[in-house]
Amino acid sequence: MSQAKKKIVLVVGAVTVAVLLPFFLLQRRSSAHPGNGLKAAQVKASPVAATLQTYRNLGKAYYEQGKYSLAVGQFQKVVKSGHAIATDYMDLGMAFVQSNMLDKALAALTTAQQMAPHLVAIDYNLGILYKRQLRYALAEAQFKKVLAADAEDPATWFNLGTVYFAEHKLDLALESYEHLNRMGFNRGQNFYVASLFRTFTTLVRLGRRDDAEKILKIHQEYADRLPSVSLQNAALAKGKYGVILVPLPPPVQVGQGAAARPVAFRPISAELGISLPAVAGSAEADSSVEIKSASYSLDFARKHLVPLFGSSITTGNY
Repeated sequence: MSQAKKKIVLVVGAVTVAVLLPFFLLQRRSSAHPGNGLKAAQVKASPVAATLQTYRNLGKAYYEQGKYSLAVGQFQKVVKSGHAIATDYMDLGMAFVQSNMLDKALAALTTAQQMAPHLVAIDYNLGILYKRQLRYALAEAQFKKVLAADAEDPATWFNLGTVYFAEHKLDLALESYEHLNRMGFNRGQNFYVASLFRTFTTLVRLGRRDDAEKILKIHQEYADRLPSVSLQNAALAKGKYGVILVPLPPPVQVGQGAAARPVAFRPISAELGISLPAVAGSAEADSSVEIKSASYSLDFARKHLVPLFGSSITTGNY
């Protein structure tokens, strides 16, 4: 066989092996692991779970936009489904609080706490609710529970300070605000700025006007760095633990169905108009054909090179 012919044979052979080898490996893998066949019909996601996730996401979006009544409607759909978890009841309770439906908020948050008694966010939001209800002793107890788990949460220190102030515990209120003030603006953000002003008013009430004036100057320095909406009561009730919690969507489950159908190969030599050589061997069948680069074409390869591989050139439904 000439050198040119050998080169072409080697190239075509390599291409053929590269194309067909993955299919043979897939066939062997499917046979060895009958549960690994991935079909579109086998990838199952619970329609109920998908619908609940939509309600949760919509509720979260409405809540963050300040459309609290719409948020309540979405979270109520989750609860009524019978598949609600603790955070669903907490989210509903938070939306009720912002909608000033405090009795319903208490029912939802109490249910959430019974379902997840160690979830810090529930303690925080119960504190916010009790504060709104003017039940300051209960609010104080809830905020202290949060600080026992997270001693450096700015929102909790701020709200605990406001509770102390409402209870006329001015020294304790000042301690809470000053603890937050030491965190600085970068960490405290809107809670830090609000705390500075609360510190000023507390010092005035305590008769410490000189100290109050110093704090007021610091407050004026930072007040313009934040939008005024971030210093309103609704924003100051949020913080790290005052946000809607939406669980991650459930993982897609792959059904353990039947094994992938084996790849069916069929000879197509006849369809290509190829006359296969005798069993004597491809080298013998090819010995009389001389390949010239000038006459080489795809049609030439189809007639003279493909037969070298016998019936291995096949197609299948991949």
